Amino acid sequence: MNTRNLLIVLGIAFIFFSCRKDRDIIEEPKTPETMDALQVPASFNWKTTKDITVTLTGFTSGIAEITNDQNQAYHKAYLTVDQAYTTKITLPAYETKVTLKFMGLSTEVTLNGATLNHQFVNP
Repeated sequence: MNTRNLLIVLGIAFIFFSCRKDRDIIEEPKTPETMDALQVPASFNWKTTKDITVTLTGFTSGIAEITNDQNQAYHKAYLTVDQAYTTKITLPAYETKVTLKFMGLSTEVTLNGATLNHQFVNP
């Protein structure tokens, strides 16, 4: 009797597990073999960097710094009191904001175009 019950249980288990659909299989996109076969949207511009013209003005003389979210410096400059400092910096194309630091002040600025103008004010 035990052998018969064991065979029935194994038979039922075999039926349930063998009829299972493979839903976890995900088709990988096919990699083009040549550059001519590569399909790229017309809106893709192929640029990995962007140029920003930065103008900074300080309320006193000191070092200003432009950094990213991870506190990595893109540019450092010495500002002279009430004198505009202008430079062109190159940033990664994915960067949408930078942090401006001057005399203990920190300001997060969103990048909306090819220019960035900021005047630091005395707290």
